[in-house]
Amino acid sequence: MAFFTEILGGLRALFTWYFAVAPWERAVRVKWGKHDQLLGPGLHWRVPIRDRVYKHSVRLRSTEVLGQNMTTADGKIVTLAFVVEWGIGNLLQVFRSVAHPERTLATRVKALIAEHIASHALEDVAPLKLSDDITAEVEGFDWGLCDVRVRITEFICAARTYRLLQGGHGYTELDHDTNWNDDVFMASRR
Repeated sequence: MAFFTEILGGLRALFTWYFAVAPWERAVRVKWGKHDQLLGPGLHWRVPIRDRVYKHSVRLRSTEVLGQNMTTADGKIVTLAFVVEWGIGNLLQVFRSVAHPERTLATRVKALIAEHIASHALEDVAPLKLSDDITAEVEGFDWGLCDVRVRITEFICAARTYRLLQGGHGYTELDHDTNWNDDVFMASRR
């Protein structure tokens, strides 16, 4: 039964000479695999064997990245999460420049944030300024995207970290001056 459904779907595609683009979509029509054309909302014609059509939503979308641990220039660990909001301004340019805009944008933003945090001390890293700086850098990408905004949703920095070892009578807190190369640990019992 699925075989006949596929055959009927293929025949329908072969004899369909028009397609509709919704108001929140844009389409790219490629003729003979060479010539591409950006199409707006409305009803459009296509020649079934010659033309391929790619429709895509241009509405605002967001990509959330959670729990990224990064180290500042002064050795402090920062855990942050962020959201990248973006839309498609020119679908033709997006198709020509990136294969997966969502994944590519999230990866590039992660790298930019990591570079920024790694090159600054903790007291110089403020979430709002970081958001604005990264947004300004991302707006320079010539990918056909619009309304790009990076928002830091979580910014956590632990002032001191402790390593706990379970002893026979409870937990033991290790001193920060511990030399891990020695066999003896300086620890205080709690």
